[in-house]
Amino acid sequence: MASQEVKLLGFWASPFSIRVEWALKLKGVVYDSRLLELNPVHKKVPVLVHDGKVMAESFILLEYIDETWKQDPLLLPQDPYERSKARFWARFAEEKMPEYSFTTMCTHGEKKEQALKSAVEAAEKIEEEMKRNKKKFLGGESIGYLDLAMGWIAHWLPV
Repeated sequence: MASQEVKLLGFWASPFSIRVEWALKLKGVVYDSRLLELNPVHKKVPVLVHDGKVMAESFILLEYIDETWKQDPLLLPQDPYERSKARFWARFAEEKMPEYSFTTMCTHGEKKEQALKSAVEAAEKIEEEMKRNKKKFLGGESIGYLDLAMGWIAHWLPV
């Protein structure tokens, strides 16, 4: 098991920070949560510090957490094909949903209506994939990478 000196530098309103926080909690990792102090490249959250090593970018952090703390639940599927599908759908949601959601919440008129339509279409594609898989969670029979990648949608969009 990996050392437990773990710090998460994030922001409570960041869906990217929240997905990493959820992953740490699922794995039972004890960590110190702080506001962002330093991300030397992008100046964004989340940043994970593990044994003095600084890492950034939420998807990279999810994979690091899964590889470092190997206890259940496993976040990524073990099958390479299923793992590639999880990464595909995570990236799809990452590319489509934040932009559409932000535009929907922060604009009016035709621009808002078009963004809402696009967000609904993207969500419907995700829902179709869920129905096709017939699994309990997005990524399988337990909460995993894809659930963490997309969880912010259900967490924040009602706002």
